[in-house]
Amino acid sequence: MTSGGLSREFEVFLAALDRASEDRGAFLEERCAGDDPLRARVQALLENHHKAEIAETSEAVPAVTRPEMPGTIGPYAVRSRLGEGGMGVVYAAEQRHPIRRRVAVKLLKGGADSREVLARFDAERQALALMNHANIAQILDAGVHEGRPYFVMELIAGVPITEYCDRRSLPIEERLGLFVAVCEGVQHAHRKGIIHRDLKPTNILVSEEGLRPTPKIIDFGIAKAVTEHLLEATVHTEVGRIIGTPDYMSPEQADVTALDIDTRSDVYSLGALLYELLCGSTVFGLSERSAGLDEIRSTILDKTPTRVSDRFLSGERPGDVASRRGASRDALARLLRQDLDWITQKALEKDRVRRYGSAAELAGDIRRFLAGGAVVARPPSTGYRVRKFVRRNRGTVVAGAVLACAIATATVTSTLAAVSAQGQRDEAERRAADLERVAAFEAERLAAIEPRAFGETIRGLIIGAASEQDADRLAELLEGVNFTTVALRGIDRHVFDETIRQIDERFADDAGTRATLLQSASTTMARLGLSEDALDPQTTALELRAAHLGPEHALTAESVAQMGGLLKILGRFTESEEHYRDAVRILERERGPLAPGVLKLRSELGLLLGEMARYGDALDELRAALSGYRAVHGEAHADTVKALNDIGLVLHEQSELAESAVYLKAALDASRRLLGPHDEQLLAAVTNYGGSLIRQGRLAEGTPYFEEALEGFRATLGDDHHTTMTMVSNMGYLKQELGEFEEAERFYLESLETRRRVLGEDHADTLVSELNLANLYIERGDPAAGEPLLLHTVGVRRRDLGEAHPRTINAANNLSVVYRLLGRPGDALRITEAQVQRTLPELPDRHSMVGSVWSEHARSLLDMERFADASAAAKNAYEARTATFGPSHSSVLAAAELVIEVHERWHVAEPDAGHDRTADEWKTKHGPD
Repeated sequence: MTSGGLSREFEVFLAALDRASEDRGAFLEERCAGDDPLRARVQALLENHHKAEIAETSEAVPAVTRPEMPGTIGPYAVRSRLGEGGMGVVYAAEQRHPIRRRVAVKLLKGGADSREVLARFDAERQALALMNHANIAQILDAGVHEGRPYFVMELIAGVPITEYCDRRSLPIEERLGLFVAVCEGVQHAHRKGIIHRDLKPTNILVSEEGLRPTPKIIDFGIAKAVTEHLLEATVHTEVGRIIGTPDYMSPEQADVTALDIDTRSDVYSLGALLYELLCGSTVFGLSERSAGLDEIRSTILDKTPTRVSDRFLSGERPGDVASRRGASRDALARLLRQDLDWITQKALEKDRVRRYGSAAELAGDIRRFLAGGAVVARPPSTGYRVRKFVRRNRGTVVAGAVLACAIATATVTSTLAAVSAQGQRDEAERRAADLERVAAFEAERLAAIEPRAFGETIRGLIIGAASEQDADRLAELLEGVNFTTVALRGIDRHVFDETIRQIDERFADDAGTRATLLQSASTTMARLGLSEDALDPQTTALELRAAHLGPEHALTAESVAQMGGLLKILGRFTESEEHYRDAVRILERERGPLAPGVLKLRSELGLLLGEMARYGDALDELRAALSGYRAVHGEAHADTVKALNDIGLVLHEQSELAESAVYLKAALDASRRLLGPHDEQLLAAVTNYGGSLIRQGRLAEGTPYFEEALEGFRATLGDDHHTTMTMVSNMGYLKQELGEFEEAERFYLESLETRRRVLGEDHADTLVSELNLANLYIERGDPAAGEPLLLHTVGVRRRDLGEAHPRTINAANNLSVVYRLLGRPGDALRITEAQVQRTLPELPDRHSMVGSVWSEHARSLLDMERFADASAAAKNAYEARTATFGPSHSSVLAAAELVIEVHERWHVAEPDAGHDRTADEWKTKHGPD
């Protein structure tokens, strides 16, 4: 919204307030005629105006009768009453001299004419004058009206931050961005010696200035100066009275005997605000029940806050809460777990020593979370948790869960303790050999972790622990729980976290073994779908080897290559390419250009470049690898066959289907000669060649290859193997192409259900199955069935891969399609606008998703009848696809057809503007020859 638009909105809002409530509808109809968005925004401000009029009282503060609205306060003409807080009433007013402007005037309540309160206000006014920050409402003036102090601040055309976020269904990332800005404002006030002491949503209003929303902190009416020269004029609050709002009040504020309130009290309130922004509920829900003063104090002082992820799941209508955050119920729960749980818990610590030391520290942890880094907040130590548990549960034992954790921890600890004992040997060579063997053993042990089997064991132990009469009922209740996912989360928290900690502690003086163990842990974490968590140990392993062995050592190159593969999974393609090229350079110099490791890395680099849509560069690397394999092994070798297959796949992605089929057929024929009938590589070659035929529209020819591959994978690997599941999904795709939607759904559901059970609901392969099934529902005319699948997929990919990963973009694009088909063009446009603004700059040049994003954005704009913008977006899609695929590609022709469609519909809306001529020009240029 432009600043002019904001002024217009606020002007109408204030004018509406001057009218009786029953006359406002007709007034808005007249003033907003033809501008529905303006009317909607003004109506929202009016509704919020009524909500803001709340009196914050407790048993110790008796209610007072609302005074009549004064006509003027000092030189300010009062226009309306905006709200009431614990110490005063806020009015919208107008200043006419020396400048004309709208302002907010806070007039302290009756009884505020005592010397003590006037002294407090005088100190407050001096303190507030020191502040100048974009996220704090500016103080303009101050004075005394009829013996009562008042001060004047800028009038904020905004709504409370929680309401703003919910009205716009802002995703968690955007909510956190606003929250960081609030923290910055609070930190500025703290540096000036001011504590707010009543931070809450109604005191943080969000206005739309320029292109981005801006939160503004208002009402420092109960702030206290903490600098020495201001403290002299400040008095303490009367005994027994609580200053602040219970749902956001720190324990030290609730403790009326505490006299040393400091800036960490505001940090607690920020934590309470963050809690509500994340899960839609306040920490204790004190405002939702009639709690007495003693209960309020007891709750704030003694009750441990429920983790934000658990509060979300246990709250009312979690699905609605999640939808207001642009996510599914399960996706939001996963996003809140761990880092955001830890951050909110640290901000809400009862003991302020354990709390974040400042608003800046809290904001820093949020930024680290948004950037994908490790947060400072971590779960309390085991010893701390045990001490707290014993205090709360003297004489009570919870054996099962403690035992499970103890077993997992003991396994890691005992293994590493044995390694440490071996490390005491006197003979250096013997020690190195022993450590290397143990490192290899540990790597194998980590690689053998199987979440599905672990999950089934957990389920069996839980049911087995129940009584015989309860076992069946318990089994039924647990039917909907995905124990693979439960096991994976448990492994991440209690095995990998502990393993890495033990490695870091016990091998602090042995860089080589520490690097080997960390790298093996990272590899396993990535295999299990914990790619983001795998980044830290892999980074440390690389740094250790570079420092210990030198940056040009072969083992360092191995870590560089491993990092390249991990960065590729995370969608950080440019960094991945740099790592792959460094690894190739080092190994090529150390071992020669035809070394197997060098050729393998060139193949991986080629496949990466293909995913970046740099097809020429990709084929150069892959053909160099093929030439090397032929020189070393000849034609009759598995590595040579794989190189043929890789080239075929990249040509397939480039839509060079005929040439792709030649390479894939050569790979298949060679595989049949070299390999047994059920060899995995042969079955992969069968799949790829069948896929190339199907992509060419030769469905009948491709079907036997897919059937052969599926039968072979089932017989060789079993139904639950990840490769078999991929082939089942491929069969769904074939049936979808054949128009056999029921059969396609059967295969897609089999793949999805098996992957959920075996891999967990958040695994990358599971998300592919969700996306495929959602696309089927879209094609067969049931987009509503696809919405929950896509919401989950988008949420997890945003969390795990980031917004700019091509897989995230693809899923978000599909969700936009669903919203368009459901008649929700505004929701679709919200997604595509975010894609254009935030994700396109992150994609590699000429990536195929660039054209897809512009195309879907154009369709979303077209549905909103924003024809000029839709035309520009459609032309951007055409140019992007031409740059990626060349002028004759089918997707380029589809982009041209979209440009024509936009201008034809524009012509219908504006018949005399010449848009039909533009459509005809594009038809002539891109019509059939």
